[in-house]
Amino acid sequence: MPTYCPFCGGRLIYDNRVRLYTCQSCGVTLTLDEIVMEREKLAGLARGSDTKKKEAQGYLKWWLSSKKQSED
Repeated sequence: MPTYCPFCGGRLIYDNRVRLYTCQSCGVTLTLDEIVMEREKLAGLARGSDTKKKEAQGYLKWWLSSKKQSED
């Protein structure tokens, strides 16, 4: 059961009549599926930035090693 808003981090309250979660802070209303999708997007962004950093570091290492080899 979701307890926090994926947009602002506020507390979510479930309204059984309309079957929606409402954030007490920003007022957004979401279904459970929408909450899950937003959390997955946020998790993907966090993982994506780590992957990009690793790829950039790997490329830099490769580039520097090729420069070093050409000097020899």
